[in-house]
Amino acid sequence: MKKILVVDDEEDVLFSVKNGLENNSDEYTIQTAKDGKKCLNILTKEIPDLILLDLMMPNMNGWQTLDTIRGNLKWRHIPIFIITAVEDVEFKNSAEELGITYIEKPFTIDELKGKIDNFFNEQ
Repeated sequence: MKKILVVDDEEDVLFSVKNGLENNSDEYTIQTAKDGKKCLNILTKEIPDLILLDLMMPNMNGWQTLDTIRGNLKWRHIPIFIITAVEDVEFKNSAEELGITYIEKPFTIDELKGKIDNFFNEQ
């Protein structure tokens, strides 16, 4: 089973992604965090196989969270997908330059699962 950590401040996104992925696949276990600080706290205890990270969050936004993860030797190898409602070419280009998959909201669970499945199949 692959462990996926979903980091988003929107409860409905956390609920939808967790239930959608777990109900449509027996390959994934989903853990959730409401902001970057909670994400980092989880990472001190366990390392997921993939992080789905929102950009626009209170307390610690996605870019700050990403910088902290990439700056930590134990965490920098964790693959990250950006999930965001921000339709910004600069954000998308920045993510792509960092080798990060960028997924715009709204997305369907089937679209998300397809990208995740493809990612793990390519490894």
